[in-house]
Amino acid sequence: MGMPIAFGVHNRNDLEHFHPPDPKSGGRMDKINRAADLRSKGRDLAFIGAVRGPFANTAYHFVGMVDTMMAIYDDPEFLKLAFQMTVDFDIEICQQYADSGVDIFWITEDIAGNKGPLIKPAHYRELALPYLCRLLDFMHSLGKPVVFHSDGNVIPFLEDLILAGITGLDPIERYFGYGSGGFKSPIWRSYLFARERGQQNNVNGRHSRAGGRGC
Repeated sequence: MGMPIAFGVHNRNDLEHFHPPDPKSGGRMDKINRAADLRSKGRDLAFIGAVRGPFANTAYHFVGMVDTMMAIYDDPEFLKLAFQMTVDFDIEICQQYADSGVDIFWITEDIAGNKGPLIKPAHYRELALPYLCRLLDFMHSLGKPVVFHSDGNVIPFLEDLILAGITGLDPIERYFGYGSGGFKSPIWRSYLFARERGQQNNVNGRHSRAGGRGC
């Protein structure tokens, strides 16, 4: 898949004049519908409906990484508006996925690299997490599990993601200490322990550790 090399939205003024694409335009569900047709004919297929999260959509495909990072300091309200617009689009797409019979939702939200976070966890928590939570709430309201995807070392974000309500994490990279050889992060071990015994509390409609905070 290609990546944009230029972006049409750089600031709040650009965003105010931007007309988002129609999530219901023809052709968006063609691949999903072809898969649904194969399953109706007896093929044993699992449907995964994928969208990009608020940070990934904005930084990689909408505003661009440089302008996104500058806006964290120069105009965070602009970023919030961009995140809201991308999640509004995602929610419409997810409803169509659900209507087509998907089994699992997938959020691509690359927030880390091999050397650590691409965005400070505190900035992500303040600016992007509320919109991720809104998207997760909608997905869970449709009765679907949600896999969160980010390459790199996401351990600094892990507690927020678990308390936000992700069902699964991809990939599980052994290099960062939460591979199959042992989940070293205490919050990750606590989460697995609670899931295994069905003892999770529900905070604001989300699965959470006892005493934890939701979004």
